[in-house]
Amino acid sequence: MTAEREQYLSLTEQHRGSRAAVSFPLTGTGVVTFILKGAWAAARLGKLMLPEYKRALVEDIASFELLDTQFALLAIEARTKGTAAEILKALRAAPGTARTPEAKRLREVMGHEVEVCCDVTAALLESPTEELQAVVRRIGESYFEPGADLEGDSHREELVRTLPLMSWANGITDGKKLVLSLSLVAASARGAPEQFYLPRDLAQALHRPWTPDDTWLVLDPLMQVHLAPRKPSAKAAVGRNDPCPCGSGRKRKRCCGA
Repeated sequence: MTAEREQYLSLTEQHRGSRAAVSFPLTGTGVVTFILKGAWAAARLGKLMLPEYKRALVEDIASFELLDTQFALLAIEARTKGTAAEILKALRAAPGTARTPEAKRLREVMGHEVEVCCDVTAALLESPTEELQAVVRRIGESYFEPGADLEGDSHREELVRTLPLMSWANGITDGKKLVLSLSLVAASARGAPEQFYLPRDLAQALHRPWTPDDTWLVLDPLMQVHLAPRKPSAKAAVGRNDPCPCGSGRKRKRCCGA
């Protein structure tokens, strides 16, 4: 693992600001299994990623980027000893801290959501492993008929453990889905990479071709979020020289405040 970390540091030396983006290409899909794998990968790189993700927590310019940062911090804490207090402190401070104009605007427009997500992530830092594994099992059992007897069926047991971590469902665009994704991140961060995959025989038995409808199911929730209009929080005071909350990129005095 040391060699992998050194190689990663060498590759990103000229662009240190991009180090906290290692997981975002996966998280940005909004798909549960990719969210989990992205967070797991960030956590595998260990404590060296912590400063970069702490910085991103107060500089991220969009909601999905901020969620990606929270997923990664949660996974890093689960996998790396001695980081809990530092990460908890950063999460507690994040809703009221913005180091860039874009991060400030994110809090003006989505201040309540930022605070709630940070609170949920902080609470999961202290969740017992047994509770997190129970969440995985509850989701896995939901794939079967109620009351189905799983005892003694090795294939079903394998499916119960693994299917929640392989889900192509949307895991990022509403509160309930987000809480489940955060819980699964915390539950899977310490595991081996094999936890994300079924044995070959089961995978072949369950395989079906990908279709355009499957692509639409992934993209449509993300499109709805991006198209949804948002207004600044009532508590936010937007100055005439601040970026306009409408998202035009112009100053407010030359846009909606004209």
